[in-house]
Amino acid sequence: MTHTRQKLGASGEEAAVRYLLENGYSIIDRNFRTRLGEIDIVAETRTKRGFPGGAAPSSEIVFIEVKTRTPSGMSLSFGPPQLAVNSRKRNKLIKVALQYMKIRDIRDRDIRFDVLAITGGRIEHIENAFNADSCKYRF
Repeated sequence: MTHTRQKLGASGEEAAVRYLLENGYSIIDRNFRTRLGEIDIVAETRTKRGFPGGAAPSSEIVFIEVKTRTPSGMSLSFGPPQLAVNSRKRNKLIKVALQYMKIRDIRDRDIRFDVLAITGGRIEHIENAFNADSCKYRF
């Protein structure tokens, strides 16, 4: 990866963290790596569904892939950033997320996979971008 692409990716991840914090997420981990791959951001948020009787809503672990493109030039010729999260990438993210949960001893939690697509200063947050059922890998 070229230095320019690394800088673009790092600045995109910084923008993503700011966006997530401003929108009520707690950042649990960043750039979690294993031999299988990397998860850009692991966050936690409150789900919108509450429990009967007015109890507090449950929290949800969110595994987030950040994809960044420059607003002009060759970068956009590859299409919008979210298209880079293809089935191979999704399978890899699911495997790494499962490793993360095992290593951190996370059990009985709702999880989801989001994509933050960043082009210039514009952030598109795709919640539930994919799930394990849409991939070859099974739990």
